Formats: sequence, C-alpha cells, structure tokens
Amino acid sequence: FDTKPLIDLVAISADTLVEFQENLVLTISYKDGDGDLGTSDPDVNSIFVQDNRLEKPDEYYLPPLAPEEAKISIQGQLDL
Repeated sequence: FDTKPLIDLVAISADTLVEFQENLVLTISYKDGDGDLGTSDPDVNSIFVQDNRLEKPDEYYLPPLAPEEAKISIQGQLDL
C-alpha cells in the first residue's frame, strides 16, 4: 500500500434517526502502507465528523492501529 492513507466511507447506518433514541454509525475503510494511523496520546483527536447543522465537528480519538514504530501495512474498517 501507499504510505499516504486511503480512507473511504463504506456505509451510513441510517438517513433518518429519532433524536436522543437512535445512534448514527459511520463505517469507514482504511489502507495505509506504513501503519501510522492513530496515536497513543488520548488527548489528541484525529477523526473529525462534521454535521452540517452544527458549527463545529465532533472529534474522536483514534488509538494506534498498528504497534508504534512498526512501519507495517495495515487495512481494515472502523465504526464511528
């Protein structure tokens, strides 16, 4: 894989939700040639999801998806 991550939206759980009763789940796929997605610092958010109705995006912490300094190719899916 290329060392520049490839990230794609795979699925959205629903296009209509009941407020405060149902959750929206976004499924994304990733491929990365050097495995450096995520960080061990839980104070650093690296995923940002923008709801166009809101001014600021929701931010999420992404832990390392491979051992740090491993420099290995990784691929998979994440549910947010």
